[in-house]
Amino acid sequence: NYTMLDSPVRIDPSVGDYLSFQAGMNVAPGVVFQVANGKGISIDGSCSEVSIVGNELTTEGNGSVTFEGVNGQDWLGIAFTGHCAGSTDNRHLLSYVDIKNTSKAAISAGSRHGNHAAGQPFTSANVGNFSMDHITFDNVAKAFSHGSGDGTVVTMSDFTISNAKDSCLD
Repeated sequence: NYTMLDSPVRIDPSVGDYLSFQAGMNVAPGVVFQVANGKGISIDGSCSEVSIVGNELTTEGNGSVTFEGVNGQDWLGIAFTGHCAGSTDNRHLLSYVDIKNTSKAAISAGSRHGNHAAGQPFTSANVGNFSMDHITFDNVAKAFSHGSGDGTVVTMSDFTISNAKDSCLD
């Protein structure tokens, strides 16, 4: 769990290119993640859930959750590789989230951005349904890539994609 007390959260794994989460991820409003150049975040646990829920910036609210590169540098993005044979409804909830400056897809379902090399986690099964609202993608290669993850459902509303380097949705 990440709260404003943890912010900013700096991610720079010393081994490999991804910080791997096996047990899911819960993030409170206003938290900022700063990811090192060429590094990424990977949700690899089977049936793990992600809840990244910001809110509108008001006198009572802390605002959106932000994922960005350190000092505006490019980072890889967030990969979802853990499949689940059980219910996947509302498994991944992202609300009031800003994702900036990725060199790969901001969100990649099924693999670590297309890497199926030996030892890399990936699945061709359902990685869980995505429910996203009030999400912005700025200066990203792609907003969402769904190269594998058969059966995964994506619902997105109130979103903005600006300055995409490639196709917005793949």
